[in-house]
This record gives sequence, C-alpha cells and structure tokens, in this order.
Amino acid sequence: MVQASLKAVLEPIFEADFMPCSYGFRPNRRAHDAIAEIHHLSSGANKYHWVLEADIKACFDEIDHTALMNRLRARIKDKRVCTLVKAFLKSGVMTTSGDREETLTGTPQGGILSPLLANIALSALDEHFARQWQQEMGSYKRRVTRRKQEAGSRKQEAGSRKQEAGTGQLAADPIRPAQGRGRAAGQPQPHLARVGKLLPARGVEGGIQHGR
Repeated sequence: MVQASLKAVLEPIFEADFMPCSYGFRPNRRAHDAIAEIHHLSSGANKYHWVLEADIKACFDEIDHTALMNRLRARIKDKRVCTLVKAFLKSGVMTTSGDREETLTGTPQGGILSPLLANIALSALDEHFARQWQQEMGSYKRRVTRRKQEAGSRKQEAGSRKQEAGTGQLAADPIRPAQGRGRAAGQPQPHLARVGKLLPARGVEGGIQHGR
C-alpha cells in the first residue's frame, strides 16, 4: 500500500520528463504502441531498415542505488520521500531458509514501485541517445550528410571484403546481425557496443544481450 501511494505521487512527476520513445511500464502505453511506431518509421518516406532487439541482463537486479537516488533527488526535494524510497531499496530479501539478505543493488523484487524506479534509472540512457540524435541527425542536412558518410563507409567495406575474398582471406563474422536493406545495412553492431559501454556509467551493471 505504501509503495502504491509512493508510485501515485512520483509517477506524474517523472512522466513529464520521460522521453516519448519509452513505452515500458508507463501509463496509457503498451508494447503494441511501440510496434505501431516501428511500422510507421519503417514504411513510407521514413525508410528505416533496422530494428535492434536488446535486453539488459538482470536489469532490475543490478541498478545502482547511488545513481538511482541521484536522479530521484534531482526532481524530488522532499527528503522524507527520498528516505522512504531508499528504505525500500535497502529493505533486503527473505531467503528460503528464512534469513534476511541485504540488497546492495537493484529494485525491490516484485514491488509495485520497481518498474517506475527502473524507468527513472534507464531514462538516462534515453536522454543520452536523444542528445546524440539531435547532434548528428537533428536536421535534414545532418541526416543527408550522415547517410552519405555511411554510404561511403559501406562501399569501402565492400571493396575490402571483395579484395579479401579474392585472396581467400575472407573471415566469417559470427556476431554480425542478419543483413538489412538500404542505407542502414551493416550498422547495428556498433550501436549495441555503445549501449553496453554506457550502462555501467549510468548505474546499470551487466551487459547487453541481443538476438537476430
């Protein structure tokens, strides 16, 4: 009941800050909305060709308490509320033998407040990539320039592969995702690597798991 009351107070405050690209555990948003957005961006004049599916390993278990509380305190100035949230984070878990085990990282297991706290922690990742998008692709001119650069890189890579194939030195690439179409082919892997490097700096330990 206390966690539900906290969620009712905190959620409207942080909902005003969350990026529109975030759909998980948010009011009036669901997975079908994310799929509809993908359909919209991959059709018509948008012509996006890659969808990256990734999973943050043990996300709820590995969220750093200090990083999370810093983001919470940036918006919530009432020390009593912050102290209550911290108390839930440090409440520990009951083992099968009946002993209490400390929780040094992560959000309360099965807690009503946990999804909101995870969204607060992961919003740092959304904000980082939103800034990157504005810097590199925020205008039509920037998008055209970036696509020309990527086209040049792909041509160079294709030439190198062709040369290696001619000398019998073409190596298999076991981690490259299935090839896409159009201007974005061959590009997702660097983005996944970038996400994996950013997570620890933003209070989420563990790695990125992805599939084809």
